[in-house]
Amino acid sequence: MDPYVQAALIAGGAGVIVFVILRFIVPLLPGDGREQERLAAMRKARAEREAAAKLAE
Repeated sequence: MDPYVQAALIAGGAGVIVFVILRFIVPLLPGDGREQERLAAMRKARAEREAAAKLAE
């Protein structure tokens, strides 16, 4: 196989790997915007539960 063809195939494969990492892996990492929204919702729900518990006392 021609070395230029090999180089093109390797570069294409590397491009696919980078795309998959950026598209599917990075959003799962902590610090993502959706993760922050979820944490804020959990904090709000906890505060509401604590307020309801205080009123029940």
